[in-house]
Amino acid sequence: MKIITQKHFNDILDELHYLEQQHVISAEQIQAAKQHYQVKPPLSILSIILTVGAILIGIGVLIAVSTNWMYLAAITKFTILIGATVTSYVLAFSLQTKFERTSRALYYVAVFIAGASLYFIEGLYTNMVNFTTTALLWALIIAPLAYFLRDIFLSLLFAVAVFIATVNYYDASLFYISSLLPFIAALAWFNMRKLHNNALLLVAVVALTIMWLTTFGDYFNAPTYSVLLVVFGFGLTLFFTRSAQHATLTRWLGTALLSFTGAMLMSDFSWQSFHQTTATTLSIIFTIGFAVLAFSLLRTAHLQAIVLIAVLIITVYTNYTFDLIPKSVFFVVAGLLLIGFGYWFERTRREADSID
Repeated sequence: MKIITQKHFNDILDELHYLEQQHVISAEQIQAAKQHYQVKPPLSILSIILTVGAILIGIGVLIAVSTNWMYLAAITKFTILIGATVTSYVLAFSLQTKFERTSRALYYVAVFIAGASLYFIEGLYTNMVNFTTTALLWALIIAPLAYFLRDIFLSLLFAVAVFIATVNYYDASLFYISSLLPFIAALAWFNMRKLHNNALLLVAVVALTIMWLTTFGDYFNAPTYSVLLVVFGFGLTLFFTRSAQHATLTRWLGTALLSFTGAMLMSDFSWQSFHQTTATTLSIIFTIGFAVLAFSLLRTAHLQAIVLIAVLIITVYTNYTFDLIPKSVFFVVAGLLLIGFGYWFERTRREADSID
């Protein structure tokens, strides 16, 4: 059974009733088809209030403890942090059957307090908190609870923890950086298998993958162009991925990556590890390849192709005319180019909508 939103379910019903009116399917077949879908309950005001309340409680506990931290004995600090965490978990579990939303809010409180506890407890024994280790441990605390509750908010919080661990790696070992990859893979698997490929989590997985690729390359002092080429390849993978549920999203994510990395690779400075003549030649070769890709997509993905063509022309225009013409003329022409591409994009989008 597939879980979908009420709007998506209504759209499916409209299509099914249309097919019934055209005598393509029967009413019995419509009823049978409806059994394969489950409508996701809407986000209620109570859920929002309880979630915000849980966050405020977590912030309040964090501020209260941090303000009076230096005046408390070590055993008192440890007792407060562990006691607050365990109490929140016990209360949340005890209320789970009768008061599900309140229970979930208390789980959120417990997760925030657990994260604060890791931070403060590490501060008891070290002069400087290692954010990479703390964030990774926090992710390990969140993971089983997110899996148990099948909760999107906790999954996003898990992604935030892994992101912090990835960004603040500093002088971490290769083993540590490599160990982050299973966390990202686990989040991707959990999103596909248990949360029916949530769009926000899909974006989070893509962002984490990009961060990990850049971190991994930075560890080995890889040249800029090599990291950009890897991310460009990841963008191509996203662009051509056949996702039944988020085909449009993955294509636009791929377009964004291709646009950014493509613009960088079309410039000489991305190839600066080579001799200037070689760097210029490689940037021109990549520009030609990017142009072939962009124009070849006009038939199959015209909207995305227009964006890529716009990036191509603006980048080439900037690279080769910025230092040759007056700045006023440069910006006027650049503005006209953007307006022209905006008009082309909007007209093409309306034509596509009218065909659909």
